[in-house]
Amino acid sequence: MDLQDYISWGIIGPGQLPIGDIDWTDAYTTFRATRNAHYKAIGEWYASANITEEDEFYTIDSYNEWDRNRYIFSPGDGSPGVAEVMWESLIGKSLTQEQYDDYILALSNMMESLKVLFMVVDRDPFTEYTPPPDGTDGFKTVWYVKDGGRVRLPLPNDKPPDFILNYNFTVYWGDGTSNTITSYSDSNTTHTYTTGGFYTVTIVGVCEGWAFSFFDENWSNLQQVLSWGDPTLFTGFKLLNFYGANNLTSLPDGSDGYGTSIPAAGGGCNNFNYTFYNCLNLTSIPYNLFDNHVNSQVFSQTFYGCYNLTSIPTDLFKYNTLVESFENTFSYCYGLLSVPSGLFDYNILVIDFNSTFFNCYGLTSIPSGLFNNNTSVTNFNYTFYNCYGLTSIPSGLFNNNTAVTNFYYTFYNCNQLTSIPSGLFDTNTSVTDFINTFSNCYGLTSIPMDLFKYNTQARYFTNSFESCYGLTSIPTGLFDTNTIATDFSNTFYNCYGLTSIPMDLFKYNTQARYFNYTFFNCYGLTSIPTGLFDTNTIATDFGYTFLNCYGLTSIPTDLFKYNTAVNNFAGIFCACTGLTSIPTGLFDTNTLVTNFTQTFQSCTGLTSIPTGLFDTNINVQYFSQTFLNCNGLTSIPSGLFNNNTLVNNFSQAFQSCTGLTSIPTGLFDTNTLVTNFYVTFAGCSQITSIPSGLFDYNTQVTDFGYVFQNCTGLTSIPSGLFDNNINVRYFNSSFQGCTNLLSIPTGLFNNNTAVINFNNTFFDCIQLTSIPSGLFDTNTSVTNFSNTFYNNGLTSIPTELFRYNLNALDFNGTFAECKNIELNEFIFYTSGEESTRFAGKNMIFVNCFWRNSFGGTIGTAPDLWNCTFNSVSSGSCFGGAGNDFTSISNYGTIPTGWK
Repeated sequence: MDLQDYISWGIIGPGQLPIGDIDWTDAYTTFRATRNAHYKAIGEWYASANITEEDEFYTIDSYNEWDRNRYIFSPGDGSPGVAEVMWESLIGKSLTQEQYDDYILALSNMMESLKVLFMVVDRDPFTEYTPPPDGTDGFKTVWYVKDGGRVRLPLPNDKPPDFILNYNFTVYWGDGTSNTITSYSDSNTTHTYTTGGFYTVTIVGVCEGWAFSFFDENWSNLQQVLSWGDPTLFTGFKLLNFYGANNLTSLPDGSDGYGTSIPAAGGGCNNFNYTFYNCLNLTSIPYNLFDNHVNSQVFSQTFYGCYNLTSIPTDLFKYNTLVESFENTFSYCYGLLSVPSGLFDYNILVIDFNSTFFNCYGLTSIPSGLFNNNTSVTNFNYTFYNCYGLTSIPSGLFNNNTAVTNFYYTFYNCNQLTSIPSGLFDTNTSVTDFINTFSNCYGLTSIPMDLFKYNTQARYFTNSFESCYGLTSIPTGLFDTNTIATDFSNTFYNCYGLTSIPMDLFKYNTQARYFNYTFFNCYGLTSIPTGLFDTNTIATDFGYTFLNCYGLTSIPTDLFKYNTAVNNFAGIFCACTGLTSIPTGLFDTNTLVTNFTQTFQSCTGLTSIPTGLFDTNINVQYFSQTFLNCNGLTSIPSGLFNNNTLVNNFSQAFQSCTGLTSIPTGLFDTNTLVTNFYVTFAGCSQITSIPSGLFDYNTQVTDFGYVFQNCTGLTSIPSGLFDNNINVRYFNSSFQGCTNLLSIPTGLFNNNTAVINFNNTFFDCIQLTSIPSGLFDTNTSVTNFSNTFYNNGLTSIPTELFRYNLNALDFNGTFAECKNIELNEFIFYTSGEESTRFAGKNMIFVNCFWRNSFGGTIGTAPDLWNCTFNSVSSGSCFGGAGNDFTSISNYGTIPTGWK
């Protein structure tokens, strides 16, 4: 008998090979009964063929069967395969041309129909593979491992007494070895393969649990589930998941005669949570996959991340009548093109459709009546989130879901929707939440007038239509029946297509508390209706309500007259550049307000602030950025903050108000709790003077950073300006860029003993020619003098200027680009202190005296290079073209590392 005879044995199928003649109906049984004899016959041929070992060799592999040792072939008509054939007789050997041609001739017709691929492998199955004994058609999976790789059976622990998983099975590892397993913790549940490759692992017996854990080592090794097994040899599952098996390509197709349904042990799986989570190479779902598990109650994240799935079988959940949750079931299955009609028809107990089709952006439509039978559902949160392929919503989609309470993010970013069906929520009378329901649905052009008419329990309309910028109008009476609604924050956020607001839009929402960001970036609006918020008497938050509504030209005088409970007006008119005035008494009745941060920031059209604007707002704590960049303002009313005795923050309050020419005397006299004047007048380039005693009563201040930065009109600093600010810690950049400042008062910082930072304080004060002696003598806590006098007009430096600043470590660029300065040797210490001044410290002197040119009197550099340090960064300390023998008398003694 030659090889062709052995190969033809058992391979016959209708129209497949013109070799041999075996009755089709009996072939499979016949072959199984004689399988071992068949292997032996091929082995005998192999032994007598006189094939020699060489470096190159041939073998054959199938595109649809990963097991190297045996292959089941179908005739192409959906019938089961009729034989298992041993290919590896040739592995690792070379044939003569005649032998090879005979072999290929015998197989070519079969390979043509099966699209068989040629592969090069390097193992001899006769030494590694022993076929399982007859009758072992168990649960079969295919794994790929590298040389020395492991397969660990993912057996979960049971949780008695409520949940017991039984294990009593034999596992055949596919390499000729097997083990008996009786416990999830059995050491033999992990198997190591000497040689890498694809292996079929067969389980026969009782194995009721199979569940990959998070970050399982086996995630990527599992390739296929070949068979659920002969029910007489494998009992099925109570718990099953293939979590994270990202190389799993297929599930049983039933060609082995054992069906496509997952077998159930006992009552079967009570949930299918995470079953195929992130099995991203799975391309199809058998239609009856879950039929045997009638007690399953939850399908949470079952196919999450299976983005190669393109369809869902119609009756997939037909027999799972006890299901209560489909949370995230198909999330991130963005390859899905449609949802079958009737998918959930038999799941009448479902209460949760949270995120069911989350991010399924391949979907283009929703079947009419999809949820008709799910009368108990309470939750449609995120159900079609980011399904931006959807073009319409069926009328009556939720008609039978009368128990639903939540439509949170239901159609978020379904941006191809152009309309909302009238009456969509009419029967959902228990709904409390419409948060982000249509957020980012920018294809919508209108809102049905009575959309929320029957949702009388609705409390939250937060972000409901955020970024629906295709909308041009809001229906009158849209919220008339939603009388207990409390939250309208962000409701029309970024709806810049809107041109008007209905006068009585919130008239009946007397319980509303939150209007923050409600019309943010609605720059198409040109006016605010008088009385818009008149009935919202318990509203507390108007933060950023009209932010960037730059089309607005005026504010109604009594807009907030009846909102006596409000505590937040932060940013409410920020960037409303079209506004030209603020009504007198605008905030008179809002006595509980604590926050005016950014209230009129960048309102560049404003030219004045009404006297007494904040007189009644006695609880205010924040005025940070209130008028920032209001460059049209020309003055600040005297006593503007007189009654705001609780305020603690004026940071950036008037920054870049370039039209201001003066600061009222006593502006902050009553604000004794203020801690922050950071950047308060920075960029106010037309202010020419600072009132004496401006900060006298602000004894709690800790931060004057950038306070007068770029106030280019200033020529002087009042003596004693900071005398009472004994808690201040930051003077960084306080007068940076004050290019017309002529002098620094003696003792300016004498009382500021807590200060730690003078970084950039007088940076670019190009008119300064001198520094008062002892300027920093009392500032012993300072750590940073970097760039303090960068690019000044200084001609000299007082001796011992930094002698007492023993905590200062950073002098990077302190006098850099001071082109006219005459150096002296005792700037940091006096004679004899060279060895102690910096001992044990890590100092920075990089660029300290660097200058590109010189035009002053020659001086003597402090001999820092002779001092003792723990470490020092000295690069370019005396560098630049302006430092040489003409500017520094001892230049020749300065080491290279300091130049």
